[in-house]
Amino acid sequence: MVMGELAVQVSLFGEVVEARVFRVKGPVVFGGGPDAKLKFPGPAVVVRRQGSDIEVLGRFLSEGETVTIDAGSVEVEFMHTPSIRRHVSMSGGIDRGFLAVAVVMVLAGGWIDAAHDWIMTRSSSLSITPPPVPSSADVLPAMALPNVSGERASVRSAGAGPSDGPGHVGDDRITGIGYNRWFKAVVPTDPNAVQADRRLEVSPDDVEARRIVARAAYNAGLFYLSSWHYQQVIDRHPDDFHARLRLAWSERRQGHHQEEMMLYGEILAEQPDNPLALGGLAMAMARLGHVEAAQDALDDLYVAAPDHPYVDLTAAVLESIQGQTDASLLSLRRSVERRELLGEELQIELRRDIATDPVFSALRSSWRLRAMLRRNLGAASPRGAR
Repeated sequence: MVMGELAVQVSLFGEVVEARVFRVKGPVVFGGGPDAKLKFPGPAVVVRRQGSDIEVLGRFLSEGETVTIDAGSVEVEFMHTPSIRRHVSMSGGIDRGFLAVAVVMVLAGGWIDAAHDWIMTRSSSLSITPPPVPSSADVLPAMALPNVSGERASVRSAGAGPSDGPGHVGDDRITGIGYNRWFKAVVPTDPNAVQADRRLEVSPDDVEARRIVARAAYNAGLFYLSSWHYQQVIDRHPDDFHARLRLAWSERRQGHHQEEMMLYGEILAEQPDNPLALGGLAMAMARLGHVEAAQDALDDLYVAAPDHPYVDLTAAVLESIQGQTDASLLSLRRSVERRELLGEELQIELRRDIATDPVFSALRSSWRLRAMLRRNLGAASPRGAR
């Protein structure tokens, strides 16, 4: 019996750099490791034949099905080709509605760091110029305040349109300091994520399982995937402001600030004193260049929650965007000093902001931020990148 084969396509910055087809009989290794048939950043991915299906990262692909690893600059797509041997175009059949949580677990950890060397090697050989690491000056596009009306699509085509600003990624290789490693050290891994993913296959309306998967994706830096899952929760439960807020965070990390701003507006329509929504709205407005409106939102936050540490973080973002580096560092210092007033999730978000937010890129390149963190955190502060 003729069975389908496995087509593997690797893209760099949206350009296909590898596309090969493999016959899968015994186990075949891809990704990292000396025995990999096709190399790309990240741990080894072992693919096996399971009857008429091909198992990739815990998902059993029937003929014509795909699974995709999406890590920003690098995307790897596996397709179980139809048994009739013919040229297979992989560009139109990507299943972007679902990605197995096993992929999240594979990518959590050193993917971005490992990808850097691979990206530089591939871009050199292909004459591709990687996009530069953004500075705070790159954050603010000149654009009018959007006139947002109507409802969002049931399932966002995340990443389909242009972002309003740069995404949030680590820049340790630029700064020489391991801020991203320092942040990742406190990001939890949920042991229930894989089981929750399996529950969703059986019961797509299982909200708690979907929350677990969404959060695991967010923690792994797969913000498109977390956005998709949080949107599914909101579609089923429009009053779920917990999911709406975290969808806004996922959009922020992708640079989708108009979408982020609209989500905060929806929360504030029902909860006008929500400090996280007020702070998020102020920061999103500032990133879009609406500094006066952002300052008004920050003033509302001061009134609603004057002692909340999120006030200082919000102020730090606005000050950094306006080039007030000294003031921004002072506000960040107050946030760090009062971090114990934040819950565990928000303490992790504070580290994520310090380590990856593009508006703090100039501070990350300065010795003063590292010195401030060392004074407040001691041995738990970021160390030099190796």
